[in-house]
Amino acid sequence: MKTNSENLKTNGFGDSPSILIIDDEIEILSLFKTLFESRGFRVVVTDKGDKALKFTSELKFSFILADLKMPGIDGIQLIKQLRERQPEAKMLVMTGYGKQVQQDLEKIGITELIKCTSL
Repeated sequence: MKTNSENLKTNGFGDSPSILIIDDEIEILSLFKTLFESRGFRVVVTDKGDKALKFTSELKFSFILADLKMPGIDGIQLIKQLRERQPEAKMLVMTGYGKQVQQDLEKIGITELIKCTSL
């Protein structure tokens, strides 16, 4: 079994922990990218679910931060596929939606949720 440091070295980014951020709002992507890069993380951002899936087949991420509701893709299915492709990555889901979404996420193993009302 690989240690966390061994996993990070095989992620395609060298020694730095890597984060994939998925959100359809460019301002949110920019904010998180700047924040995490300033703290030494390697950051990949995308505003498209299909690109996120492509990235997860090419690179290994330590952490995935994903908006649940984006145009053109079912967020629950996207999260499910991301977890299948990168089961060791920590995942945080953001949404402005309520209780039903939380219940849907719990069905696929996501138990922590940040409800964004505004930034």
